[in-house]
Amino acid sequence: MMKEKLLTLILTCLITLTFGTSCSNGLESNFEDISSNTISTTSETRQTTNDVTRDDDSDPTSDDLNDPQIDILTDDDRQRDDISQAFSNLDIPQDKLILLARGIFNSMLAVRQKYLISDNIALTVMVMRYIAEIGEFEIGYNDLKTSLQGFLEIANTTLSNDIWDVVNQLKKIKFGTAKGKFYVQLFTKNDKKLVYRIDEPMGDDILETLEIKNKTMIYFEDINTDEKKKEMSAFVKKKIKPIFFLPSSWFKKLNQVHEGIKQNIDIYLNAEDSKFMAVKVTAKDSKICLKSRKIKLRELYAMPGIKDGESPIPSIIFKGKTGLFSLKASIDQ
Repeated sequence: MMKEKLLTLILTCLITLTFGTSCSNGLESNFEDISSNTISTTSETRQTTNDVTRDDDSDPTSDDLNDPQIDILTDDDRQRDDISQAFSNLDIPQDKLILLARGIFNSMLAVRQKYLISDNIALTVMVMRYIAEIGEFEIGYNDLKTSLQGFLEIANTTLSNDIWDVVNQLKKIKFGTAKGKFYVQLFTKNDKKLVYRIDEPMGDDILETLEIKNKTMIYFEDINTDEKKKEMSAFVKKKIKPIFFLPSSWFKKLNQVHEGIKQNIDIYLNAEDSKFMAVKVTAKDSKICLKSRKIKLRELYAMPGIKDGESPIPSIIFKGKTGLFSLKASIDQ
C-alpha cells in the first residue's frame, strides 16, 4: 500500500506539468479524493497493462506505432526498466504527503500564459524538488507509465506527444538527498541523454531543446535563509563583465535579465505571507540548445509566483557559458 501511495503522490504531482491552471483548482480542492481513487485505479491499470504485455504473439498495428503512449519493449527491456524500489524509510504521514502536494499546487497556480515556458520550467523544478523530499527511492519506467495512464483515466485527459516523448526516453528516475540537498537523477534508455524539445522563440533566436546527459545529478537548494536570499539577490542584480573589452551590443547579450526581476527580487524573497519559495538548481552535463549556439548551464533559479505589482514577470533566470563567454539571462518568451 505504501508503494501505491508513493506512486499516487508522484504521478499526481507530475501530471500538473501538463494540466496547467485549467484544472488546478479542481485538483487542489479534491486532492484527498483523487488520491484515494488513484491508488485503486493505478493498481487496476498496472494489472491490465501487465495482462496486455504478456500477450506478445501479435504484431503491433500501424495505429499502435503512431500512438505516443505505446512503447514497444522486449522482455529484457521490461526486466531492466521496471525497477521501482526504496532505499530509505518512506513511511511518512499522509498529512506530510499532502503538504508536499500543496507546495506543488501553489507552484502550479503561478503558471501564467504570458511567460508560459518560463513558468512551466519553474513548475518542473518545484515538482522534482518536492518529490525528492519524500525520501531515497527510484521509480522505473513501467511503473511511471502505468501510473500515469491510471491517473489520466481518472482525470479524463491526455498528455501531449512532447510529454510522452520525454517519458518514453526514461529508464528510471531516482530521488533523494545528497550533500545536504535534494536531488533527482535521470537514467535514459539510450544511455546518452534526455532531450526535451521546446522549439519556441527566445529573443532574436529559437530555443530548440533542453538536453540532460544520462545519469546527471540535478541538485535543488531552497532559498530560505537570509544569507541565501542575499546571495540570490546579488546574482540577479550583478552584471557579468567579460575579462576583455567588448562592444556594448555584445555586453547586453551577456546580460539579458528582465528588468522587472531586478526591481522586484527583494520584495519577492522577503514577502512574509508568500506561498512560494525560490529554488536554486545546479546540474553538470546539461545544456540549452538554441538555433545559433549551445549554452552549458551552470546554475538556475526558479521563482514561482514572482510578479511586478499584479503583472507577471519571468520566473526563470540562469547563468551559463557559451564558447569563451559566461552569460546570464531570464527566459522571457
